[in-house]
Amino acid sequence: MHASGPDLDSRLARGVAWTVAAKWSVQVLSWGAMLVLARLLSPSDFGLVGMASVYLGLVSMVSEFGLSSAVLNLQTLSQWQLRQLNTFSLLLGVAAFLVSLAASVPLSRFFQTPHLAPVLALMSLSYIFAGLRTVPGGLLQRQMRFKELSLLEAAQALSQVLCSLSLAALGFGYWAIAAGNVVSSAVWAALTMLLAPQSFAKPDYASTRPALVFGSHMLVSRIAWYLHSNADFVIAGRLFGQGPLGAYTVAWNLASMPVEKITNIVTRVTPSAFAAVQKENAQIQRYFLGISEVLAFVTFPASFGLALVAPDLVPLALGPQWGAAVLPLQLLACAASIRSISTLYAQVLAAVGATRFVMTNSLFALIVMPSAFWIGSRWGLPGIACAWIVGHPISTTPILLYTLRRIHLPLRQYAAAIAPPFLGSVAMAAAVILLHEAGNSSLPAAVRLALDVAAGSAAYFLFFLLLFRDRARRYARLLQSLKAG
Repeated sequence: MHASGPDLDSRLARGVAWTVAAKWSVQVLSWGAMLVLARLLSPSDFGLVGMASVYLGLVSMVSEFGLSSAVLNLQTLSQWQLRQLNTFSLLLGVAAFLVSLAASVPLSRFFQTPHLAPVLALMSLSYIFAGLRTVPGGLLQRQMRFKELSLLEAAQALSQVLCSLSLAALGFGYWAIAAGNVVSSAVWAALTMLLAPQSFAKPDYASTRPALVFGSHMLVSRIAWYLHSNADFVIAGRLFGQGPLGAYTVAWNLASMPVEKITNIVTRVTPSAFAAVQKENAQIQRYFLGISEVLAFVTFPASFGLALVAPDLVPLALGPQWGAAVLPLQLLACAASIRSISTLYAQVLAAVGATRFVMTNSLFALIVMPSAFWIGSRWGLPGIACAWIVGHPISTTPILLYTLRRIHLPLRQYAAAIAPPFLGSVAMAAAVILLHEAGNSSLPAAVRLALDVAAGSAAYFLFFLLLFRDRARRYARLLQSLKAG
């Protein structure tokens, strides 16, 4: 279905370009809508929907069952099998809706919030719409229709904003946010089915077993990821209380922001690339190395740079009352650099059919990370943050080594791809530290922050221009291809 080489490179470049445009447009739209909604609604309105979202977010992973990923990666599925999976996906969505409907009253009593039950009932309708779009959405990814996927995301966000703002202005309170989520999900499903229509067929387990096994592995992996990636918040809140947890949450959000914005854009299109060349090991190696290198080139300096400027950035941006967030932010920012490149391992293994190992490694991480957070909590919030630096490499080393072995890629070749960005980040850190030693610390915080950013950026790019000029030229050509896309 897909050609490899220059044609696939061009598709990926266009896909990243469209994703960038959609992501930033949606982000600007969402930020603006949030500011308006914050004036029209009360904190309790947001809190009520937030309570519902905690439960709904976990159930949504179960209802999706990894079928979208199965449709993308199991490219030998026949039309008959796809129709069966489409029916199965819809049945899962209906089942999730009914379960949530039954759980709405008990959850409302647990949170001691009577209005939570009807909100949960309304928002649970999204599961049915999600069931309708799962298989068509997987087909759109398989076909690399990134332009349509990006426009779908923009249409979904626009419908949510229009609905929420209109109802909020009419005085519907928390119903405005809840209804906005449901309407956007309905619009998303309708447009997805319009772009990739798919009929239904009676499910047959024997026929759909490969896809269901694949999906079950991905489901367990995602649930394990959800649990271990939120364990630090649970432990921090349980041991230290609301105030320290707030500082840690702010530190986490700031540390993750630059990496997630970049990584999410790239990894939105990379599963389609790996799936397209899943039978061509040389091409998988090329894309895995190239994408890892580009991610490291962008995210390593962003993460380490954030750690360097945190002592000045936090008081200036948030105020002196957030001083407790500085050291956790520095540690979490360093850990974020590692997380940015580790997201590709599971994508590669899913493309080559090694989802069982992905599941096993996710369960291993579910043991390692909470244990690391609990041990680190002896040293307060910095200890929990440091657990990411220690625990995450431990939990991802097995899947990294297995990925390299599966695609027959030597470790030294992978290390050579990501070493220059790491060494450039070290050079950047050295430049900022030398600037501080030269008397920069006596300047006003805003001036010091500006000088640190300028000096660090200059050192990083000079490092590449002097020692890795060929790579710098390659990155420049990549940027031009993205603009052309």
